[in-house]
Amino acid sequence: MSSEERFYWLFFSAFEEGIGPIRFQLLLNYFKTAQKAWRGQKSDLIQAGLSPRIAERFILFRNSFSPELYLKILRQKEISYLTLKDSNYPPLLKQISDPPFVLYVKGSFQEEWFKTDNKMAVVGSRKATSYGLQITQSITYELVNSGLTIVSGLALGVDTIAHKTALNNRGKTIAVLGCGVDLIYPPQNINLYWQIIDEGGCIISEMPLNQWVNKAVFPARNRIISGISQGVIITEGAIKSGALITCSYAAQQGREVFALPGRIDSLLSEGPHSLIKKGAKLATTVKDVLEELRKV
Repeated sequence: MSSEERFYWLFFSAFEEGIGPIRFQLLLNYFKTAQKAWRGQKSDLIQAGLSPRIAERFILFRNSFSPELYLKILRQKEISYLTLKDSNYPPLLKQISDPPFVLYVKGSFQEEWFKTDNKMAVVGSRKATSYGLQITQSITYELVNSGLTIVSGLALGVDTIAHKTALNNRGKTIAVLGCGVDLIYPPQNINLYWQIIDEGGCIISEMPLNQWVNKAVFPARNRIISGISQGVIITEGAIKSGALITCSYAAQQGREVFALPGRIDSLLSEGPHSLIKKGAKLATTVKDVLEELRKV
């Protein structure tokens, strides 16, 4: 793919209304290149598969969008991007049914650790108990010392402990955001955000610059957490939680799902226990995880 075509992939990703991977593929199928799609008339965009409302909103966006300014801001904020066609796009993420066609990256991504598949997602409750935090720290420590990169969502609770444990043990970690990588959510994790970057990890998102969070984007964010990883470990979580959504995506994507058992009288154990009943692998040590991964 030419550098110019690559720019047009980026420009489509900046459309806040959301083209998304499936709509973008429809455009590519019809126009053959992103550059031609970018210049398409409303009637052609609709013919390609966009709804009239999205096509109209896109044209309004295109008419007001400054590619030069967007590229300048990327450089100023030291943010890189990968397209689905780039050689260092995470290989496992490329395999899911709806991979982000553009992935924004702040931090390190050129090194071999980013390109390889040795990544494990650790997820759980934002309001974890002391038990949940302790077992998250314990299993993450073992994963890091087994050479795995830790993937999580920078949320409070389990995510925070997973990222911090990886960094404290000289491991690599990737935080997947539900907002632009130039924004920090939750704001309480501002120090952790910069520590991840400073210590050789990275922050990634498919959201464009300056795109703030909303509830609708978190399921999409969760599919990236599972998609970039060999498997997902849930340490604590309620029966209806974002962590279980991540595990559901993992199962759909053919990833291994591991659940750590907890107290039977805790609401935050209901999520892991329900997954174990449905066939998730019960894990109490990193040995349980590594033995299962070797079977794949």
